[in-house]
Amino acid sequence: MTQEKKIINQNEYEIRKIGMTHDIITGRGGMAFISEFVKNCGIISKVSDVFLGIRKNKKGLDISEIIHQIFCYFIDGTKNTLTYFDELKRDQSYHKTIGANPEKMCSSHIIKRFFAGVKEWMFRKLRKVLLDLFIWRLKKEKPENIIIGIDTMVLDNDDAKKREGVNWTYKKTNGYHPLHFYWKGRITNMAFHEGSDAPNHDKDMFKMIVTMVKRIHTEYNKDVQIIMVSDTGFFDQNYFKLMENLGIYYICGGRKIDSIKLDLMMKTEWKNFEVENRKKKTLPKVTVEYTDFRDKRESWDKDRRAIYTKQADEDGQFHLEFDKAESIIYTNLENNDNLPESLKKYLDAKEIILLYRIRALDELVNRSIKEFVDETLPFQSFESNGVYYYLAVIAHNLFKAFQEDALSPVLSSDSYPSTVRRIFIDIAGKIVKKSRIIVIKFRLEVINTFDLTALWGRCTSVIPI
Repeated sequence: MTQEKKIINQNEYEIRKIGMTHDIITGRGGMAFISEFVKNCGIISKVSDVFLGIRKNKKGLDISEIIHQIFCYFIDGTKNTLTYFDELKRDQSYHKTIGANPEKMCSSHIIKRFFAGVKEWMFRKLRKVLLDLFIWRLKKEKPENIIIGIDTMVLDNDDAKKREGVNWTYKKTNGYHPLHFYWKGRITNMAFHEGSDAPNHDKDMFKMIVTMVKRIHTEYNKDVQIIMVSDTGFFDQNYFKLMENLGIYYICGGRKIDSIKLDLMMKTEWKNFEVENRKKKTLPKVTVEYTDFRDKRESWDKDRRAIYTKQADEDGQFHLEFDKAESIIYTNLENNDNLPESLKKYLDAKEIILLYRIRALDELVNRSIKEFVDETLPFQSFESNGVYYYLAVIAHNLFKAFQEDALSPVLSSDSYPSTVRRIFIDIAGKIVKKSRIIVIKFRLEVINTFDLTALWGRCTSVIPI
């Protein structure tokens, strides 16, 4: 074979020319499944009811159309700018993928007008929708005990143009400071706050706890036990009293004071146990020392159970006494005649410490949210940014529900949004019209990899909220 023929053979599989096709091809084929899931779970009508009075012109788009496209915009996540709606409006493959009428696709101007008309009282109604989603998941998973984390998160808007409500936060940056309630990788309830607001601003947190507990007991199970887990930022006797009056349990970080520490150093009743290293499981286990005691602060009307913990080593390095990471935990989980059988395993101080330590998993939810939606919110108005963020959180919960109910057989439900977008949403498909039915076609290896036929069945048969 001559050198010339070898060159020809080497090049026969290379692309040598660019052509054009009139086929409708999408690079976001996975959106067809998620869109179908969102439509069938019944969330769109619930969210649309919040905005019934916002539509001023009958000739405009239905609120349900706008809400559906906003959810798809968040889940798609290709771009976080509102002008992306203009690109999607021109993209013939996109509106066919999500099952939208091309004449009813939103432009960026429609979206801006929609958010310009929102009011702060809508926050309360959107919280109700979040709780609807929460009850929906409880009924599906049927947990014996419900362990809810409480924490705040900073949305960093330091580099954005001046936004209403953006001010200095405890993270030493300008931003918003929403309060979150967490359960199994999702935000079950939230309050949108200005950067400098405390977690219980306008008694939001107390009101939300009362509402949440009432709905859990009336709509899910009146006998289910609830444990609220929070860090030192929530340490307050009024918070403890609220929990005790509601008949629920708390595990809360406390403020360390020298008098308590000095008194405990004289004790000899210290115990210890080993736990996995939170940074990396391949590193040596961490030794945790603890002691169980009663404490009553000066302003309190009674004493409460407390557990003082010290981390003896980290990454295999032993720490001297003065350099050990310490924390103090307060709880009303203690042995009495009224304690339900399902909670008795949590009487052990070790179990309480472990529940307190897994608060770190809530940070993973924050990471997921920040990956799902841009921290820099797009509007000048506090109300507009608040509603935008509420809808983003609802969309994130739907995204999580889709992972658990439909996608979990082929991809871990713990996967972050970027992973799901890259592996599943960004699959190529061809959209055709056959016998008056729109069909999206995929290559055989893609259908087999994701078992798309079964996945589509799970999306169309989802149990509605």
